Amino acid sequence: MRHNPNTVTVKVDAGSIDRKNDLIRFPFNPKDHFPDWQEGVSTLAIAQTDADGSLLDAETPAQFEPTIRELAWQTGSLNAGESAWYTVRVVDLPPNNRYAIKQKPAHLLITVDNQVFTRYNFLGIWKPYFWPLNGNYGTVVRGAGGGDHPHHTGLYLAYGGHGEGGSANIWSDWDEPPYGPCGKMLHQRFIRLTSGPVYAEFVEDLIYTKGNGDQILTETRTARAWYADNGRRFLDITHETT
Repeated sequence: MRHNPNTVTVKVDAGSIDRKNDLIRFPFNPKDHFPDWQEGVSTLAIAQTDADGSLLDAETPAQFEPTIRELAWQTGSLNAGESAWYTVRVVDLPPNNRYAIKQKPAHLLITVDNQVFTRYNFLGIWKPYFWPLNGNYGTVVRGAGGGDHPHHTGLYLAYGGHGEGGSANIWSDWDEPPYGPCGKMLHQRFIRLTSGPVYAEFVEDLIYTKGNGDQILTETRTARAWYADNGRRFLDITHETT
């Protein structure tokens, strides 16, 4: 980073592959660079420049997450081996939240440009799952599992065979043998729900239980939704277990 009056210049290297609207994320504390920064009021703006600081492009949508002090935006087109420079400055305009996340009684609704990208179902079920999950041509996962596969409800991460050797089966959704009683992933709370111009994100605490209700472990789950373009939609999911 390079400091100028009222701006900070950031250099981004493409590395060994071509970049096309890739997501850039890095730690950033505005108070270290902008003395007049007002938490919860001020907004950060990004614009691409050349190496000398001359403006090349209009402002690029940027998103600052205050709880983790992280700044994010997208690269545009950047060929392998090349570099790009961006200036960061403070503006008073509120961000345009293209990506929105809303909590309903039993699910989260994530929309992009007011269109449903996915729904995250988290209450009254064996384990939370995403359904529908919409690509540019419609949903890419099956929902409403039934018959001999009631656990085919949507997109989720689970594990377990059929309880062999006393292991916990958190894959199937059966109360009775031979596959059950199965374990569960149970929603506890949402730590954070984030909407913004670059992505939508939630952070959730869960517990895993055996079929008898005994707790196995805890998980903190982070899911971030963003589009490189309408044909390349991303749902980045991180699972941290203890």
